[in-house]
Amino acid sequence: MQITHLERIMNTNVLRNPWNNTLETLLNSVNDWPNSVNTLEDFESQIENTIKGPICKKNIEEYLKNVDYSLNAWESESLFVLLGIYDNHSAEECLKDIIYKLSIEIQRY
Repeated sequence: MQITHLERIMNTNVLRNPWNNTLETLLNSVNDWPNSVNTLEDFESQIENTIKGPICKKNIEEYLKNVDYSLNAWESESLFVLLGIYDNHSAEECLKDIIYKLSIEIQRY
């Protein structure tokens, strides 16, 4: 899903919670990510390469325990923001599944 499209959806406030909060968290995390991304799929791929595994709460937290914040401040900030997604979703759920469910919700509008 294109980030610009998601930003337009966010600005229209058509999604109900928890999806509105999910989208807002994702966009905030993308905004803090140190590399440019055009789609959520790009973002997901870059995070998987960074944390060396599936993107779930446990793996993000494990990665953040060992990160050098002086070298990876924006990356760390982005991942801390992304952890907020688990306020509305199961800790065991992978980001890929959350994004898929979000895409289904967006298609309704």
